[in-house]
Amino acid sequence: MKISEVTREIIKDHCGISGDDSDGLLDVYGEAAKTQICGYTGLSLEELDDFPDLVYAYLAIVGEMFSAREITVESDKINPMAKQIMDLHRVNLL
Repeated sequence: MKISEVTREIIKDHCGISGDDSDGLLDVYGEAAKTQICGYTGLSLEELDDFPDLVYAYLAIVGEMFSAREITVESDKINPMAKQIMDLHRVNLL
């Protein structure tokens, strides 16, 4: 599966969401997660689809955004598995 193929329903399943009340938020978080992955890896939006394992990172980031909607967070750490997957595809290392 590619990130571009991830539907809102898949995101809802991942986050354990039923109903449509959070659809707008999920759309915002989905776009933000793609931007975060692009910024972290140095890949373009189009290149994200070349790596099916980035779907997990995408879902993990969206899930974190949904579950921690407050401005303050208890941890500034990124999901370890998402980080490990994104590290595999980083092209912007110095």
